[in-house]
Amino acid sequence: MASAYFWSIFMASDPRHASCEFVDIRQNMTQHCTAQKVYFEPMSNGIAATAAHLPRKSSIGLILGALGVVFGDIGTSAIYTVTALAKEQHASGPGDVTTVYGMVSTLIWSLILIVTILYVTIFLRADNNGEGGLLALLGLIRQVPRKAARRGIWIALAGVGAAMFLGDSIITPAISVLSAVEGLELLHGGLGASVVPITIVILVLLFLLQPLGINRVAKAFGPVMLLWFGAITVFGLLAVIGHPQVLWALSPHWIIPFFAAHPLTAFLSLGSVVLAVTGAEALYADMGQFGRKAIRRAWLFVVLPALTVAYLGQAATLVQGKSGPGGVFFAMVPEPLLVPMILIATAATVIASQAVISGAFTVIHQASRLDLMVPMRVVHTSEEEQHQVYLPTANWTLAAAVILIVVLFQSSQNLTSAYGLAVTITITITTSLFIGLMILRRDYSWPLWVAGAIWLIILVFLAANVPKIESGGWLPLLIGGVLCFLMFCWRSGRKQMRRWRRHEEVKPAEFLELLDEGNVSRVAGTGVFFTPSRDRIPVALHVMAKHQHAIPERIILFTWQNVHVPAVPAEERIHPEDIRSPEPGILSMTATYGYRERIKPLGALREVIKLRPDLFGDLNVSHVVFYLSLPIVEVVSRPPVKFVREIYALMVRMRTDPVNQLSLPRERTIIIGREVKL
Repeated sequence: MASAYFWSIFMASDPRHASCEFVDIRQNMTQHCTAQKVYFEPMSNGIAATAAHLPRKSSIGLILGALGVVFGDIGTSAIYTVTALAKEQHASGPGDVTTVYGMVSTLIWSLILIVTILYVTIFLRADNNGEGGLLALLGLIRQVPRKAARRGIWIALAGVGAAMFLGDSIITPAISVLSAVEGLELLHGGLGASVVPITIVILVLLFLLQPLGINRVAKAFGPVMLLWFGAITVFGLLAVIGHPQVLWALSPHWIIPFFAAHPLTAFLSLGSVVLAVTGAEALYADMGQFGRKAIRRAWLFVVLPALTVAYLGQAATLVQGKSGPGGVFFAMVPEPLLVPMILIATAATVIASQAVISGAFTVIHQASRLDLMVPMRVVHTSEEEQHQVYLPTANWTLAAAVILIVVLFQSSQNLTSAYGLAVTITITITTSLFIGLMILRRDYSWPLWVAGAIWLIILVFLAANVPKIESGGWLPLLIGGVLCFLMFCWRSGRKQMRRWRRHEEVKPAEFLELLDEGNVSRVAGTGVFFTPSRDRIPVALHVMAKHQHAIPERIILFTWQNVHVPAVPAEERIHPEDIRSPEPGILSMTATYGYRERIKPLGALREVIKLRPDLFGDLNVSHVVFYLSLPIVEVVSRPPVKFVREIYALMVRMRTDPVNQLSLPRERTIIIGREVKL
């Protein structure tokens, strides 16, 4: 079975280099061509990344794009966060000044601490070839040349984090769209019964549009979100003007009496405070698309000021006792402008949901390339941007899950407990991976105690969410638990498959001995055989030689490997000067791809033909026949291992078609099956 998902991607000998190798299978001689990638290196003012291709310079266009794609989730959290807090604190009247000021001050300073300091200031300085996020951190850890970096704990942490991010991706569209549509209740009490049906219709339309790709509609995202942030700023300012004393809530000293008055209630309310930082992980993960400068400027000059004013405005609304059935946010909007604001809020939440769904596709795609999840059929919706992908199976699975959650929970307030726990776990794991990376690299140029202190504060937020497991927090744990179990089954099965390959696949020397015996004839044509290991002969080729006694006249053993960088420069993917052809008609080559890249063997062959015409000048790619080895899994293990193996076998049957995965011409691709007992 041709597969890019093999364990050796985690075992690169030099973490600062990705190997691109062409192997002499007769003399077992390997020459290496190395392409320098990205790695952490200490700098006087902190931690920075050295990259062959730095992010593009920040511009108005990039900032506008970041507003539309990156900040939709965190920007629309203003709709439901204060309402959730007020409900927990029972803060609804003029006598609750200390409580209202305290909880809003906690919100604002949580944004400053977690988003501004942790993500925008610290995390954005740690990138893997310009890319950020959980899996980028995992890639950086695996590049560290220390044995401790190879331990499975880092893969396990990243797997749990990815699972919780996907759980967040299921909850976000439900809570975001519900919170916006609930504003209809302010127009007429009877419209409350229509909230769920309208939400489902909007979500169905959203998922139906996914095959078009984000690039088709992304141009409108930025302006709409700019309108959203402008609107919440204006309405927040109007509310603040009506009660200017609320500006005192900017002072963090209000947090002390807030916790002193009712310590337990205030502590538990942190589970709702964390709703204000939803989308922080998306901010980090989308760094590669817009660059750190654009994201920082968008946050510091647009998003943070707008959210601060919006939260102050809602505090003023609460203190004046104006909260209504549609929530505190819509209560601060003047009644004549309520309908336009509901429409803008609905558009903003749809954009936030779109960004999260696209992020889920990217995470699933990256996780499968890193051998954490089963590969799914991937449709690249943009020829220019390889990170823009659409996964049909994931799309409809997400759609079914989101709609089911809407039906079960009925309102955004019922989902806040579930949402907060998912967000907190993801942030905790990202921070843990970052601190682990700093320790493994022994890089303390950025004060470790700063990240450690914030990590401890995040643990407090996590502890505050634990009591909410019963009231909805079980949902992300259930989703994450199921996904983690599936990851475990996949990796366990893949480990057994590698053992089977080592047993069944012969070494190059043994294969050449078989050819030297003279019982194998060569037929006209060129065959490309895919193998995950450069020191083994693929099953398909061995079967043809041993049982059919006939193999193609020209054989190309094609191996590809994934490295822990998002993309490999085209000029460094293949170095044809290192190709060796010791046996007439047999050539072994390896191509290297980043975890975000699309694997295109046809493109690699065309590149080799252009660079080495002395060896490939007469090769016509349109006449090449491709051979894939496909295992047919039969489970023979005993319980409880049998259950894990059966899940793996089911995942193998459901995975994407390898011909589709590699973009091979179906009419010139031959698949040879082989039974594998696990």
